[in-house]
Amino acid sequence: MTETKRKKTRHHLLILAYVNEHKDTYFSAYDVFKYFNMHDISVSIATIYRQLDKMIEDGILHKYRDLETNAALYFFVDKESKHACDAHMKCMECGKIYPLQCTITKEFAGHIENEHHFFIDMDETILYGICEECNH
Repeated sequence: MTETKRKKTRHHLLILAYVNEHKDTYFSAYDVFKYFNMHDISVSIATIYRQLDKMIEDGILHKYRDLETNAALYFFVDKESKHACDAHMKCMECGKIYPLQCTITKEFAGHIENEHHFFIDMDETILYGICEECNH
């Protein structure tokens, strides 16, 4: 089912608004829950998980696992970008996520697949480092 055909409930619209405000960073279901609590909006954590799962199905979000805590983290998918399926870079200082807009990533993944017989899922690939802003 595509996002346009799914019924837009109040909770869906609230969570979608949160997603749109946090497009450049990972967030957890608990981050959404805390945000709503701070703004006196009543949405259960179970509802948040359900809505985030629907947004994954609809292609609005990607779900990743944090390497340190194994927590589920979500990230907005920019369908308008020609680089929507490329790898991402995560700043270990500020937590911002940046699309890795570089044709070499596909060449690298192709090399690894052809020469080393290992398939890299670029949708799930995250490079960790320090962004230019934090490095100054």
